[in-house]
Formats: sequence, C-alpha cells, structure tokens
Amino acid sequence: MKKTRVARYVTRAELKKYRTDSFCFAPTVCKRKTDSTNVRLKALAERGAEEGTLFLARTQTKGKGRMGRKFFSPKGNGLYFSLLLRPNLSAEEGGLITTAAAVAVCRALLRFGAENPQIKWVNDIFVNGKKVCGILTESHAEKGKIAYAVLGVGINLLSPKKGFDESIKNVAGAAFVTPVSPSAVLAAFLEEFSQLYSHLSTRPHYAEYLSRMLCVGEKVTMITADGELPVTVTGITQDFSLITRLKGGEERIFSQGEISLRPTTQKE
Repeated sequence: MKKTRVARYVTRAELKKYRTDSFCFAPTVCKRKTDSTNVRLKALAERGAEEGTLFLARTQTKGKGRMGRKFFSPKGNGLYFSLLLRPNLSAEEGGLITTAAAVAVCRALLRFGAENPQIKWVNDIFVNGKKVCGILTESHAEKGKIAYAVLGVGINLLSPKKGFDESIKNVAGAAFVTPVSPSAVLAAFLEEFSQLYSHLSTRPHYAEYLSRMLCVGEKVTMITADGELPVTVTGITQDFSLITRLKGGEERIFSQGEISLRPTTQKE
C-alpha cells in the first residue's frame, strides 16, 4: 500500500485546500526563513496591512517568547506563524486574545489526535507534561484602545531529528508522534480562533480555558518582577488573572507573571 505523503510546510496553495469561513481568506505571506514572524508582521501592520493577514515561516532565527525569551523554531518540525488583528478592545483587554488563542490551539490539536492538551497560565500549551506550543501577543494601543495586535503562535508538531536544544530539552515536547499536515492544523486553528474572536468581549472561552488549566489546586512557584513566591493555584478571574492562595491562607490575584512548574517546598 502506497504511503500518503504529508507536506512538511505551509504554502498558500496547500492552505487553500483547508479554507473555511475564517481568517484563511486573508492575505498570507510564506517565507522559508525569517528572524521573527511577529517582528515582520508588526512592520506590515504599521504600513496598514489588513486584519487577518498571516505571516508564516518554515524556521525562525530569532523566534520570540514571553519575557524576552527565544522560541526554538527548527525547520521541518513546527508551525510558526503570526496573525494580524484589529480588535475592538481596550488595552486592558488584550489578554483575551492570548487566552482565546490558547483554547483554539487545544481544539485544533485535538482534531488531529493530540492527547489532552492543557494550558499553563497564561500562554503555553502542554501535552503529556511537555510544552508543545507558545503564544505571544504584542499589541499597539492608541488612546486606550488596541489599534492592532500581532498574535504569534509556535507549535512543535514533531520532535526534531537531532532533539530539542540543550537548554529546553527537559521541558519541550511535540504535539504528535506521526506527521500531520501543518496547513490542516493551521486551518483548524484559524477556524476555531475566528469563532471565539468574533465574540471575544463576552469571553466565550472562559470555561474551557479553566477546565484545561494545569496546576489548579497545586502548589507552584509564581515568578513576578518582584521575585518568586510559593502559592497554590485556585483558579482564574473573568479577566483571566490568576487566583492563588498564599501559605497563610491569604488570597492573591496576579494579572502578570509566570508559573514555574519546579517543585516547591511550600507546606500548609
């Protein structure tokens, strides 16, 4: 029986096969290599590019993560793209984009058989205890409103043949063990995200985001600009801020920061 070949990269022609009533109908830029899809798309946004414009690359030399980190983007194993949005949101509501994208990624991965994707607050997707996706939203606000936002998504579809970079090999993983079509995964994400995006201000993804959250009820280390703090995660607010309980029982809410999954010695 002849083996069906799965395309390793997204092309405009390939993406057309999976177009639905979503952002798939917007202009698409495909590159073999770029420094950062977010950087390139922000430049297009400043020049007036229309909402829904996609910028994809087979590999990134300077892929961007949160808190100034680099996102490892090896050729042939991942899906790296940025999506231009011009939402009717206040600057304070920008987090709704990232959280909706997280839910949309989980839904898209599930369509192709990924095992129980989970969300590590606020922007990482985990499968089988390993990070398989990072999301970075960068926005430009004017007079308290978001003029545009660039949503960047990087998904490790398969593990690199040479393995992940030494600095991340203990935490990074892949969503799948057998090849899937990057174009099909991208189209699925765009379909799921566009449905949420059209009603974003009503937070249609809140319940699913909460149900997929890692660490609820668990002790973790919270990393903020002020340092590290052992806390127990108890949930999220309607604005997707993290609700935690300190050692003494006091509740504390974080709108910014990062959860570290390193074991904590906190005792209650």
